[in-house]
Amino acid sequence: MARAIHALGHKNNDPYVAVNMGALPTEMIESELFGHEKGAFTGAIQRKVGKFEYAASGTLFLDEICSMPASLQSKLLRVLEERSFSRLGSNASIPLKARIVAATNRDLEAEIDKGLFRQDLFFRLNVLPVHLPPLRERKEDIPLLVDYFWNEYCDGQHSETKPCGPELIRQLMQRDWPGNIRELRNFVRRYCVLGRGEPMAEIQAATMAAPIPDQPWKEYMEQQERRYLEQILQKAGGQVGLAHKRMGISRKSLYDKINKHQIALDQFREKK
Repeated sequence: MARAIHALGHKNNDPYVAVNMGALPTEMIESELFGHEKGAFTGAIQRKVGKFEYAASGTLFLDEICSMPASLQSKLLRVLEERSFSRLGSNASIPLKARIVAATNRDLEAEIDKGLFRQDLFFRLNVLPVHLPPLRERKEDIPLLVDYFWNEYCDGQHSETKPCGPELIRQLMQRDWPGNIRELRNFVRRYCVLGRGEPMAEIQAATMAAPIPDQPWKEYMEQQERRYLEQILQKAGGQVGLAHKRMGISRKSLYDKINKHQIALDQFREKK
C-alpha cells in the first residue's frame, strides 16, 4: 500500500525508502534515520546520510512504527512538527521534504493506554488513516492477486506454468488465509513449481492439505525434492534435456540431483 501511494504521487521519480523499525537495533535507529557526521560517536569514521535525508522529496515508509523506542518517539514528533532534522554530531538543520507513511499491525490506541506509544505522536501521524483489512475480509481481491503473483513468478523464472483455473480460484476464495497475502503468494509459487499440468485436486493436496510431518526439516525437504524430481522425470519420459528445461535449472544441476537421490532414469523411459 505504501508503494502504491508513492507510485501514484506526482514525485514518484524520487526515492521510495522503507524502514522496518522492528528490525533495527535500538542503538542504531537514530543514526539510520537521521544520519551522522564523522566522529559523532565511536566507530563513525565518515559521514552517513540517513533515511530521512536520502528519501529527499520521495516517500519514507516507517513500518512497525509501534516498535520505535519511547526516547525516539519524542524526537520523531519534533521532526514532524518542525519539518526538519539534524544529523548526529551536527547543528545544521536539514529540511524534511519527504512524505511520511507509517504502518503497524497493532492497535495503537491500545498501545497508548499501556503507555507504550505517545499519544501526541499518534495524533500527529494519524492524518490520513488507511485501514488495510486482512485477506479474509476482501476475498474478491484473490483472483487479481493470484493473477499478479502468477505473472510475477512466470516472468522471473521464464516458466510456462498454466494459470490457475476457475475451480482452483473458487477454492482459494473459500479459505481464510491467516497468513494473508504472503501465504497466498507462497501458494501461487508452489503451484507454479508443482502444478505444471497437474489436476487441481493434486495441487490442492500437495500444497494445502498436506499434514504437518513429524520429522527433521532436512529429511522432509529431501523427500519432497525427490518426489518432485520423480514427477518431472515421469512427465518427461526420463529425458533429462526436457526435464531440466521444465524445472528451470541447468542440465548439470539436474544430474547432480539425480545422483544425489540415486534415481534410476531407466524406470521412467519407455521400453521398446
